[in-house]
This record gives sequence, C-alpha cells and structure tokens, in this order.
Amino acid sequence: MEHVSSNWVPIRKPHNCWGCTTETKPPEKMMRVTEADGPKIYSVYWCEKCNAFLNNNPDLFGPDDGFCYGEVGQMISEVES
Repeated sequence: MEHVSSNWVPIRKPHNCWGCTTETKPPEKMMRVTEADGPKIYSVYWCEKCNAFLNNNPDLFGPDDGFCYGEVGQMISEVES
C-alpha cells in the first residue's frame, strides 16, 4: 500500500478509530489516513490516543506494516498493564 495523505480533520458524523475501535463523535477531530492499494483508495480514522501511541513507538511497526482493526488498542492495553 502506498501512503497518499494524513491530516487532522473535524468529523461530521461518528467514526470508529481503526486502531482501537473507540467511537468518536462530532465535533471532535480525528487523523484521516488515506492509502492506495493499486487502483483502490482507502481512508481510515485514528483517534488522538492511537495516533500519539504510534508516533511515540515508531519501532513497533515498519513503514510497510499494516494494522488489523483494533490491533493498536490491544497493544496500548498491553503496554499500560
């Protein structure tokens, strides 16, 4: 997958964080990450907690690694316990 863009956006409807599955409601902001996989474009949303965790732990995943839905939230729980 090829990274296309990532930016903080004010959400207009509820979204679940791809990292931890937590629902975030408007008018909060979430990190929208857009990637391309061949001809297909995908966007997912990250909450502040998951985004900060990934930024503070860059050694946990390589740039080409993907994340399963909710996987980052599990990792945060393991680190915090």
